[in-house]
Amino acid sequence: MNLKEMKIINKRLGWAVFWVVVFIMVAAILSKNDSEYDSKEELTPLERYKKCLAGGDGKHRNLEKMIKKGMLDPSSYRLIKNEAYVDFTAYIRYAALSRNGLTVIKEITVQSDPDCNILRIIKER
Repeated sequence: MNLKEMKIINKRLGWAVFWVVVFIMVAAILSKNDSEYDSKEELTPLERYKKCLAGGDGKHRNLEKMIKKGMLDPSSYRLIKNEAYVDFTAYIRYAALSRNGLTVIKEITVQSDPDCNILRIIKER
């Protein structure tokens, strides 16, 4: 083997080592990003429940939708008080117009799952 052939082999071997190192670095970066992404998506049931409550005011969106869907005049809905509890129950007191045009105050308490799907009505007045 002469000197020229040795230089060509060393050059090729150098590029091969370079690409192996690049491949290992890219694989390490991608695996790190995947593990960080997975850990962010794993929420506790309470965190999921808090996330599905509206904004910072704690309104149970699905409960408000259910109430408005059952009303004759959804535009008359006026929230008076709302509470959401860590046992996945929610309470709303609201005012609305009745059939005869009078304003009535109603209350409802529901049990929901961590994703705010309403499971049952606990109390309604």
